[in-house]
Amino acid sequence: MSIYLSNMERTILAILNNVFINLPVEIQKHSILVSHYSMELYRKALFLNYTDGIAPLKAERIPYIGWATLYHDIGKLTSSYQLSNRTFSFYNANFSIHDNHQIKGFHLLLEILINQNLEFETTPLFIFLKDVILNHHEWWDGSGQPQAKKRNEIPLIARICSIADVYEYINNMQTNDFNISCNKSCDIIENESGKRFDPALVDIFLDFSINPDALNALTKEE
Repeated sequence: MSIYLSNMERTILAILNNVFINLPVEIQKHSILVSHYSMELYRKALFLNYTDGIAPLKAERIPYIGWATLYHDIGKLTSSYQLSNRTFSFYNANFSIHDNHQIKGFHLLLEILINQNLEFETTPLFIFLKDVILNHHEWWDGSGQPQAKKRNEIPLIARICSIADVYEYINNMQTNDFNISCNKSCDIIENESGKRFDPALVDIFLDFSINPDALNALTKEE
């Protein structure tokens, strides 16, 4: 799909790519897969006419979903978080998630763009980036971080990224057998429907994720 990007947006992507390549390789790999899964979930939601009553889904937004979710964890560049220390306590609402890398990431984004003297605030790309970086650890029931937003207060891209993020995260912790890890991940996501995740999006995600070959094919695109 071809999409017009302004010179401003091309500059933003070039800057963020330089940030991205300085993240640990494990986080880069994680983010690439989260981006793939997020685009696929958005695409499927579009096909099924998903609506949250706020704004209609549009095919031309799919590339923006991919770019923005790719950079959802840039705040980890300023964090002491180590992938090797992953535990399931991550899924406890009382856990301090990665030293609040969401706010760090947003501040890093602002600092970079302001230093470049870019008038970026109204560009579609920046809006998607802001929404996903700040909100991808908000929970549907309002018990997430950093602002305890709930339901449709959470931007759609963040609700999508949240599912993709956890799905890939759990897969990475599981056995090397993709089918087993896929099933485990889907079970956890299904159990968190209506608590952590938008239940309508969970239904859509589970509908296509029950076919491991489809998701496995995505992992080979990187």
